[in-house]
Amino acid sequence: MTPAIVFDDNHPHLSPLTDLRASFDVRTGVLTTLERLTLALDLEIATLSVPATAAALTQERHPRTRVNATEGLSGPVLLINGRCPLSYEPIAELQVGQSVVEDKSGDLVAALQADPGSVSWAGGSAGG
Repeated sequence: MTPAIVFDDNHPHLSPLTDLRASFDVRTGVLTTLERLTLALDLEIATLSVPATAAALTQERHPRTRVNATEGLSGPVLLINGRCPLSYEPIAELQVGQSVVEDKSGDLVAALQADPGSVSWAGGSAGG
């Protein structure tokens, strides 16, 4: 399993769907985006990163998962944007130091970081 940090970058275009939930908790069909990512990429969710205003609700929805906490994480970690709309193949093939960026917007979709401590967290976003 790949350790992963799934983050909500608080993108305004998903409102009102994300007013009361993180972007990865939006359900499309039977699964949420987080459930779909976890199954498709065989992820071990190390932590969920969300804006401070959504932290308590996210922790309530995911009581067994760390929220906004990276202490104790080491080694390579996969960062995945919670609104990840792309096919999973480019993410699965990432090497340490590489990232996938959405062409039109320039938004970070995923990145494989050597050290979780090198990730810049600002308002629940990663890498940008």
